[in-house]
Amino acid sequence: MTQTTKPYLILVGIDYSTTSELALERALELATAHPNAELHVVHVTPAYDGLPPGDVANMTDKTAADVPYFEKHAYEELQTYVSVSLGAFDKKRNGAPARNVHVVSHLRVNAPAHEIAQLDRKSTRLNSSHLVIS
Repeated sequence: MTQTTKPYLILVGIDYSTTSELALERALELATAHPNAELHVVHVTPAYDGLPPGDVANMTDKTAADVPYFEKHAYEELQTYVSVSLGAFDKKRNGAPARNVHVVSHLRVNAPAHEIAQLDRKSTRLNSSHLVIS
């Protein structure tokens, strides 16, 4: 039988502050130090009228057209932030790419502490090895 190794899961919460940049950098350091690492980056935006609490950004191309403008814009901003952060991290390492790190972005709506805890607990698959919060 083939034995599958559970990914080394890291969950990092970001709010686009300087402190969260450092948290994401630390999470990337942890991820690159472990084979088969998976980094989950979560940003939680406050709930506003029309935005239900919970996960709003596990979007595919099919569902993206159904997402209100604010949610779509917020998710695209998160994706860009993560991409730029990965590039900066690689540059600091003299261009050495973050090896074997699969990065997943999550956009959620509500209170940050609650949503991050829910994301980590809700999925038995996620149940992260490390939680990095700024």
